[in-house]
Amino acid sequence: MLEIRDMEFSYEKEDSKTLKDIDLNVAKGEIISILGPSGAGKSTLLRCINCMNVPKKGEIVLNEKTILYDKINKKDIHYLRKNISMVFQHYSLFQNKTVIQNIAEGLKIVHKKSKHEAEEIAAEMLKQVGLEDKIYDYPNKLSGGQKQRVGIARALAIQPKLILFDEPTSALDSELVGEVLETIKQVAEKGIAMVIVTHEISFAREISDEIIFMDKGRVVEKGTPSEIIEGSAIERVNNFFKRTNNEKNKKLEEYVV
Repeated sequence: MLEIRDMEFSYEKEDSKTLKDIDLNVAKGEIISILGPSGAGKSTLLRCINCMNVPKKGEIVLNEKTILYDKINKKDIHYLRKNISMVFQHYSLFQNKTVIQNIAEGLKIVHKKSKHEAEEIAAEMLKQVGLEDKIYDYPNKLSGGQKQRVGIARALAIQPKLILFDEPTSALDSELVGEVLETIKQVAEKGIAMVIVTHEISFAREISDEIIFMDKGRVVEKGTPSEIIEGSAIERVNNFFKRTNNEKNKKLEEYVV
């Protein structure tokens, strides 16, 4: 369904490449989680897939349509964004619009839906994430978990082939993480392909068909959750998960004390 070949990206003021030699394949309905240290390029990769950042090199194939990054145009970007939606770390909701207006906006602009049709779809999406009672609220009246569920409803509304999740729980208080992860699990049951950047390792292990480990702008290893999280043959990958597990245990000990 989606294939990325030989992607490279760097910010204009940087000499070194932020992403190097990226290859990625996502099958229909497949769930891929991207793990790795902060600064590895995980979020940048998602922004490149959706062309919020345009790569300098490589190509993307979506539903057999091939787009060369060095020749990309507005029509190509519009095609990608009609088929790929994104859920952001910090919600990216319009503060001056109600919940239903936030969801309907993209349907009107990108998919040319009428106001009535767009709001009908938006209302149905809000039911699916359990927020039908918040339909006319503004974002400042919502909890962080509710805002993120609105973001998920907005992503679902365009009926995408692929949803990108950029650390969807990292801005949430710990007690709100569960409700968002549960909503993502419900999305997974719909058979929509997903690529998820997350620090929630246990969640990634549970939900993913494949784990990708990134470091310093490169894909270091790919495999099943058990292969990458529990049995990697690469020392760098093993050390990351050992350290992460130790830090988690330390926090639990401090909490108990």
